[in-house]
Amino acid sequence: MKSSSSQSYDVFPNFRGEDVRHSLVSHLRKELDRKFINTFNDNRIERSRKITPELLLAIENSRISLVVFSKNYASSTWCLDELVKIQECYEKLDQMVIPIFYKVDPSHVRKQTGEFGMVFGETCKGRTENEKRKWMRALAEVAHLAGEDLRNWRSEAEMLENIAKDVSNKLFPPSNNFSDFVGIEAHIEALISMLRFDSKKARMIGICGPSETGKTTIGRALYSRLKSDFHHRAFVAYKRKIRSDYDQKLYWEEQFLSEILCQKDIKIEECGAVEQRLKHTKVLIVLDDVDDIELLKTLVGRIRWFGSESKIVVITQKRELLKAHNIAHVYEVGFPSEELAHQMFCRYAFGKNSPPHGFNELADEAAKIAGNRPKALKYVGSSFRRLDKEQWVKMLSEFRSNGNKLKISYDELDGKGQDYVACLTNGSNSQVKAEWIHLALGVSILLNIRSDGTTILKHLSYNRSMAQQAKIWWYENLERVCKKYNICGIDSSTNGGGKKVCYVGIYPYVLIQYRIAGRY
Repeated sequence: MKSSSSQSYDVFPNFRGEDVRHSLVSHLRKELDRKFINTFNDNRIERSRKITPELLLAIENSRISLVVFSKNYASSTWCLDELVKIQECYEKLDQMVIPIFYKVDPSHVRKQTGEFGMVFGETCKGRTENEKRKWMRALAEVAHLAGEDLRNWRSEAEMLENIAKDVSNKLFPPSNNFSDFVGIEAHIEALISMLRFDSKKARMIGICGPSETGKTTIGRALYSRLKSDFHHRAFVAYKRKIRSDYDQKLYWEEQFLSEILCQKDIKIEECGAVEQRLKHTKVLIVLDDVDDIELLKTLVGRIRWFGSESKIVVITQKRELLKAHNIAHVYEVGFPSEELAHQMFCRYAFGKNSPPHGFNELADEAAKIAGNRPKALKYVGSSFRRLDKEQWVKMLSEFRSNGNKLKISYDELDGKGQDYVACLTNGSNSQVKAEWIHLALGVSILLNIRSDGTTILKHLSYNRSMAQQAKIWWYENLERVCKKYNICGIDSSTNGGGKKVCYVGIYPYVLIQYRIAGRY
């Protein structure tokens, strides 16, 4: 088949207009449009006795041909000539072809018998043997392909929905961008089972686990797998931007509805629009990194707000948030086992689940540096990709001496998270400090860092504006930072927040807030 970049159309429909144009084909076009599938439309082409070059080119430049066999299909030489071209593209260009049998027996089409055969016989009168032979061959071969027979479905609508889904999956197969995440299939299968696709009822589930366990990646992979089944869908991660609670909720609803309904800049006057607009709509919603119960109340307050067969997934670190929202079905994501973590590292470093000959010991050491956090495994593994053995040894030496264990976690933080950096000495009370850091800064820090990991602060490039930032520094770096950025004021505070006392040089950490006024 030609590459998708050279295609003019996704789908070319071949059908007898008087039989199905204003019924089955009209409904089929709507289903394809709902999935953003570009379908050829011949309404502007003037009909003549012979098929036009424009139509032949449209068939050739389409990725899939849908052939609708109906009662009077064979009465049209136009349809039959199109079919010959479709069959030719199937053989020579490996084009995909899906036959649809609408109130006609497939065997009658293949063998040109029954009522279908009688109509075909009338059309063949006065035609050359070469024409008849081409038509008969095309009918027999295309009708033998896997397709859909209306007689096997409870309703026409159900069949068309399935055809549109099948076409979408063939045109836009699920992304394999997540293949390096070892174990992703097990996560997806478990979540699909939890979502209960065997039920017509709408369902809401949660994905919960600590930071850096790959929850977002799992959620995105699940969304990628399921999205073709849903016309209305959204993967969103919203945070508070407005101080007023009511205005914030309005903003959330407007953004949410704009995404899920594919309409730009939807404006609403009062809260509650989600329920009003989506209560009869089948939707797929994945809410990522949720840390605000008000967001859940505003966007997915009740499962009855959405149409039957809707699926809603809430991703969060906070199990208590899911409980507060009465989400009973929760999928727990933990850190991978040592064996799985090693496979994940190898996938990023070598493109396969195990190291090549001669790299076993090097891979073992590098994987241990990364630990069992998926983001760190990706970062470290990708750093070693396509390096030879000598380069591996050199890189490992740098990781040992330059504190890259902390750099891994720092580099993988988001923009907000990089406003906070924690350094803990080996042997310090990590449990206490972890609690303080989490409560005071709202960011999780990798704790198992030995003293060699603290040197990362000497290697950080201070490329962000220092105004209005909060960071935890080693005292030895304070003077250098302040001189470089001409900082004229430092406000140091403790966890209590009441006293403004500088503990630099006394405690193993200090919270520093830069501001324009004050003295150092």
